[in-house]
Amino acid sequence: MRKQGITHDHELEKAVLGAILVEGAEAFVKVQGILKPDVFDHTAHGMIYDVVKSIFEQGQPIDMVTISAKLRGNRQFSELTDGQPAYYIANLTSGVIGSAHLEEWAKILFQLYITRELPKTIYSLPDDPFDAVVELKNRADSLLDVSYVDSWASITEVSQKLVTKIETIKSNRGAVFTRTGIHFVDSINGGFKSPQMIVIAARPSVGKSALAGNIVIKAAEQGKRIGIINMEMDNEDTLARMLSAAAQIDNYKLELGTLNGEADKQILLKGIEKFSQYNIMFSDRTRLNINDIRAKAMKLAKKGGLDLLVVDYIQLLEGSGNAKRHEQIMNISRGIKGLAKELRIPIIVLSQLNREGSSVANLSGSDAIGADADVVIIIERPFETMDVDGIKVSNATLKIEKFRNGATGIQECWYDGNRLKFVCKEHWNDYIIERKGVQPKIGFNNGLNTNLDF
Repeated sequence: MRKQGITHDHELEKAVLGAILVEGAEAFVKVQGILKPDVFDHTAHGMIYDVVKSIFEQGQPIDMVTISAKLRGNRQFSELTDGQPAYYIANLTSGVIGSAHLEEWAKILFQLYITRELPKTIYSLPDDPFDAVVELKNRADSLLDVSYVDSWASITEVSQKLVTKIETIKSNRGAVFTRTGIHFVDSINGGFKSPQMIVIAARPSVGKSALAGNIVIKAAEQGKRIGIINMEMDNEDTLARMLSAAAQIDNYKLELGTLNGEADKQILLKGIEKFSQYNIMFSDRTRLNINDIRAKAMKLAKKGGLDLLVVDYIQLLEGSGNAKRHEQIMNISRGIKGLAKELRIPIIVLSQLNREGSSVANLSGSDAIGADADVVIIIERPFETMDVDGIKVSNATLKIEKFRNGATGIQECWYDGNRLKFVCKEHWNDYIIERKGVQPKIGFNNGLNTNLDF
């Protein structure tokens, strides 16, 4: 048992490094999920472990010659080892008797690391109590980012969980799935579900935010608790656009304040009254990073519950450190994916497309976005409009290019730009009746273009 008050053990650090140097990769894999350079209190030991990790990831042999060569010329390491870096590294192997207890030694070093770091965290917490709790949890998660716990499960355990999952879906589909209003997605795949990361992508001004708003309205009608983080528009504009789609009032009237008399005013008030029954929370704070998103989502989930989160949009999130932008986007994407799993909710994240095409490969910033996503929907829409049943619309295509454990395909829509509304052509008849109170003049073939994507 570790003695109270002890925060480091440099001799144990030497024993761990010595065992790795003697037995190479076979020893390193026992501790790679437990240790990281910061775990070592002695700076030189952390530098050695960092080199060992790098050598392992590059597939090179872990030995004294390779490690010494990597650290040769490092002034800081030379000073820390009294000007004898090669001798210091070689001396680590003296007295090594094997790696039988290496994993236990690594756990002790990790416990000492926690003992050193936890007080630093507590003293640097923000003043706000809830923010302090969120920050403490974030820091604790970071400190406890280890993988030495046995994560294997037997086929019996997995089978039992699978049966329970199937029974839950069968008995309560409304709780499991979030219907989207997109005919293809709802009828073929049931809608969105946790913990999916859903990417809606398009070029600028094509309708990413409008489609996300349409989905939010549909989810709210199902009683879902929703959070919208919009870094491009303020909360009032976000609500106005959603009201335009749901309350059947032209968006420009809300933007310019040109309501046509009492009739428009009553339509707006009824729309606001209807929306007041929905559980939707808005945030328009800018200059956010992935840790801010995580903290805000956790706070909302704790305060009032959260069933769906929308982030508009991923390229506006700030990265951390001095990494290149594509590496920052990669970390942001993985953070969103991890947050969906942590909160067990679907997260819709909007993304720009680059100028080279309109596929998963053209998501702007990093290929990691498409790789991490469970669902990718790409919007294609020309800016030219046409008259359909007396309404100016453009022909829009929603390309469901990726749907993990589901079907991919095409959803044809009309886009009513005045109302910021994507209407699946299968639903056009109902939309016209709702919008104009008359029967439409055209119909639509309900045929679906389906390609299973398991």
